[in-house]
Amino acid sequence: MFLANLLPGVRELRAPLAAGYMVLLGVFLAFGGHFTDEMHATGVLHTFFQVSDAFGTAGALAVLTFGAYVVGALIADGAGELFNRFGSPTGPLAKQLLTAHAQSAYAEAVAARRTSSGGDPEDATDEALRLVGEAVREDRLSLWQWLTSWAVRPDDLYTMEEIRAVDGPERQVLRLANQTNEELDLVLTRLLGAQPALYSAVDRLRSEVELRQAVAASGFVLGLGLLINGQWLAGVATMIVAAFLPFQAGRRQRDANNLLAQALWLRRVDSPTLERFRANAGLEPVGLTEPRD
Repeated sequence: MFLANLLPGVRELRAPLAAGYMVLLGVFLAFGGHFTDEMHATGVLHTFFQVSDAFGTAGALAVLTFGAYVVGALIADGAGELFNRFGSPTGPLAKQLLTAHAQSAYAEAVAARRTSSGGDPEDATDEALRLVGEAVREDRLSLWQWLTSWAVRPDDLYTMEEIRAVDGPERQVLRLANQTNEELDLVLTRLLGAQPALYSAVDRLRSEVELRQAVAASGFVLGLGLLINGQWLAGVATMIVAAFLPFQAGRRQRDANNLLAQALWLRRVDSPTLERFRANAGLEPVGLTEPRD
């Protein structure tokens, strides 16, 4: 952890490198590889010793590390998409806070419109509904989303069925909450300058998520390689450990999103959609309003 805080970018390298080395080792073992000295080396290991003789040990390790990083980066990205697809990255607390934050912004917009419209509540509500429509993108399904509509998209707090089941202001609040949830990555970026300590806390949690997801996916490859190589006990143990890592990753992902949702609720930062909505409604930006207690 000290090294990750000391050197910028180390956290971004951990997951791809760990996953890449594990996958390469698993493939090496699956094809009957075994570690030995240069005199008795064959196959891939013999090639590595040849590269080492030509470019030196440091050069051979650099080539190996680059290959591991490329493979690991693909594994890490794919693992993140897969695990987030089948696990909700937003827990009940974040869902409640994001919904309450959207509801508060909508209520403020209605109050502001009521003042500008001379106190007519119906006109104020209609105007606020129109402003939500301008701030939030249309809820249209792409072809891929329609084909996979059996599953909730990982960035959805509420399904389209839940949103369409309600009407009027409640529907627009849910749409605002959904879009705010989709923009949590942008909210994290905005924290970098405004709240560096909070940004660092969320970034550490997300780095742990990426590491566990990548190691979980590559752990199955390594475990399979060990099984094929005849090392049954080590292979089974590796797969069991890999099976538990996604649950840890999911818990840390929810912790990270809880921190971001609390930052939004406490008015430490705002999402692009709610910022645009506030501007359209004539409200002051979050940075100029008093934080909630």
